[in-house]
Amino acid sequence: MIEDFYADAIDTVSTWDIDPGDFTDTVNAYARLCAGYHLDEASLALLPSAYAELCF
Repeated sequence: MIEDFYADAIDTVSTWDIDPGDFTDTVNAYARLCAGYHLDEASLALLPSAYAELCF
């Protein structure tokens, strides 16, 4: 379940240099990525390119 990935997503995203206003959306996008969900273009844009490239 996606809920299992939120703690790790918060820890990981908090180390990234992102706009504070994007923090919640980025955590959600990263948690969805870790849970195996397909991300839309808007969600992919929030992630650093190294992570976004994992979605193929």
